[in-house]
Amino acid sequence: MAAQQPAELVIQLGHNGDVVRVDWSPDGKYFASACSDGAVKVWDAKLGLEISTFYDFRTYAKYVSFSPDSKYLLATGANVLVFRDIASGKVISRFYGSTENDPEREAEKNQAIFSPTGKYCFADMEDNTLLRWEAIESLQPEAGEENEQTPLELPKT
Repeated sequence: MAAQQPAELVIQLGHNGDVVRVDWSPDGKYFASACSDGAVKVWDAKLGLEISTFYDFRTYAKYVSFSPDSKYLLATGANVLVFRDIASGKVISRFYGSTENDPEREAEKNQAIFSPTGKYCFADMEDNTLLRWEAIESLQPEAGEENEQTPLELPKT
């Protein structure tokens, strides 16, 4: 029987508030954390070192999710969802809470995920709507423009 190695506790420092969500990249190389200080951090999973920090949210970050190929990250926060390229750090798109029918609406994004193939992204909002868009289309925004997506309305129950 092989001797068991003692567990190693590594405490990550760097956030200035509560860490509210952590997600592993599917390839196991990274993990990301969302914090109440508005920061999203990407970490090297093997070394435990911070790779990058993004401040995309005025108040707090709420949720993070990697794409199936581990190249992209979705992050949600107060009334905005950010779709980002991990390698370059570039924001691909930002999605806000308004729709064509109600441009003044500000609905908070809760979770955001990629479909298993990575073709689609989904985000649920606290006003019972669901955003769905094609991730591949989001990768090619117009020059100087960010993609705005219209949410699909879910039936209220």
